[in-house]
Amino acid sequence: IWSSMSYPSPNIQISDFSVRPRSLGELDHRTSKYRLPMPKLQHANHASSFRHGQHPDRGEGAVLPSDEQILEDLNLILASGFNLIRLYDSQQNSRDVLSVIKHNNLPIKVMLGIWLHAEISNHEGCEWITSPTPQTKLDANQSKNEKEITQGINLANEYSSIVVALNVGNESLVTWNDHLVSIESIIAYITKVKKSTTQPVTTADNYEVCLLYTSDAA
Repeated sequence: IWSSMSYPSPNIQISDFSVRPRSLGELDHRTSKYRLPMPKLQHANHASSFRHGQHPDRGEGAVLPSDEQILEDLNLILASGFNLIRLYDSQQNSRDVLSVIKHNNLPIKVMLGIWLHAEISNHEGCEWITSPTPQTKLDANQSKNEKEITQGINLANEYSSIVVALNVGNESLVTWNDHLVSIESIIAYITKVKKSTTQPVTTADNYEVCLLYTSDAA
């Protein structure tokens, strides 16, 4: 599964986009507002090598692509002019992708994802959740998230020459999702990952979330 996109260059630190005034670029004295610096964009792809009948673990085990299939897709990505991919989690398939890149000396860098499961029941905000999520399930999800955080840290350190950035959570704060996590947990997870790795660390959410939680993230 591929999806073309553009990302800020991995060389740009997350702190460059901090909401604190000293990081917001030049002050426009006509408007008394700060002008955000324009990041250097780099073409990239969401990448997954799953074929028909293959899938990540949905509770009954995973059916993963072979190394040969992963290599085939990565070579197609390279041939299309892309050399940065985004992976959404730190499970076995992501480890396989990183391993294939390393052992074949492919000129591809990776934004490694750390997937977060729901820690809050969002039955009132998500239209396809029809009843409250049991607390036992939410507790189990938190344990999964802590394990995922550890796996992401380990992969980032093991493949430090390939992983150029980490993304903790994917739309985990938007009000309509089925994997809602509190802003406090997101901050704690990001802080832990930043302390344990050398790469830039961020999360992925839409602009409304950024505006809503500006003071918390500052």
